[in-house]
Amino acid sequence: MRNATPVRARVRPAVLVIAVVIAVASCATVPPAQQEARVEELIAFVNAAEAEALLEQSGRPFLLDSEIIEPSNDIYVMWRNFIAAGWSLPGAQIMGIAAVTEHTYRSYGTGLEMQAFFSRRVPEGAAVVRVQTRQATWDLLLGGERDGMPLIYGIRGPL
Repeated sequence: MRNATPVRARVRPAVLVIAVVIAVASCATVPPAQQEARVEELIAFVNAAEAEALLEQSGRPFLLDSEIIEPSNDIYVMWRNFIAAGWSLPGAQIMGIAAVTEHTYRSYGTGLEMQAFFSRRVPEGAAVVRVQTRQATWDLLLGGERDGMPLIYGIRGPL
């Protein structure tokens, strides 16, 4: 019985160290689309970027509300028109980050085309990020990454 206390004294710190290692490792595996700091970085990028840079940061195909845009040139024209119209995310506040699930597509449309888009084209670890700006609320469909920031696979709004 005397040896039980020293063994416990060694086991508890070991368990604590293992728990910390697991917690740190799990944080490193959280996709950028689900990391608030990375999303905030992307929002700042969107507010300052030109159409060419936004095209580079866009996933393909791209989802605009419930329309799937395939050609890169069309995505470029979309960004150019958004910028010309003064679109940005001023004063954006992240209201929520929800991982994309097998049912997320239903918020965008119930057809097989939308289901296929989400199951085949949206990468694992993707998220829908709800952003409140001064003018409106937007959902950003984010996934994958480029230069540490999530790619934009879609925009929906104003909601």
